[in-house]
Amino acid sequence: MELAERWPRSIGFDALCAAARARLEPARVADPATRAQDAQSLGRDLLTAYTASIVEFHVQPSRFTTQLSARPVASPVARLQAQKGCAITNLRHETVVLDEFRRQIVQRLDGEHDREALVEALKALVGTGVLRVTQENAAVTEAGALSALLEQGLEQALPTLASSALLIG
Repeated sequence: MELAERWPRSIGFDALCAAARARLEPARVADPATRAQDAQSLGRDLLTAYTASIVEFHVQPSRFTTQLSARPVASPVARLQAQKGCAITNLRHETVVLDEFRRQIVQRLDGEHDREALVEALKALVGTGVLRVTQENAAVTEAGALSALLEQGLEQALPTLASSALLIG
């Protein structure tokens, strides 16, 4: 449960042992022998999961963040790749395929744009025809409705981009 809830973030082995122990018996402090036995058991289970490609081991945590800041930053490689196409590489070295809306957002996640500036940039893209916003199969052109839909789309897209290991802290 700990690993699933943290995905795609990582956790150190000792912290994982402590979190698992707290989840199973929150009010009980285990003696050293029990903690050692728990560590052995968890280690054995993790090695089994590793051989089945269920978990990954790393020497250090990845550089990505799943936390959204006021001015999100996508990795420089992701921003560059998003300029060239929809398939980009995340910080877990996986390919992520973006739709055009998310591709345009990633290109602008440079730490200079807050959400308001991102919406304005997206509105400019609609104005130039790079993006098209529709509702009920009709193009949305009214400024207020367009802003509202772009804001809503941005608020849905940012957590997806964060959980895709594209953002850096």
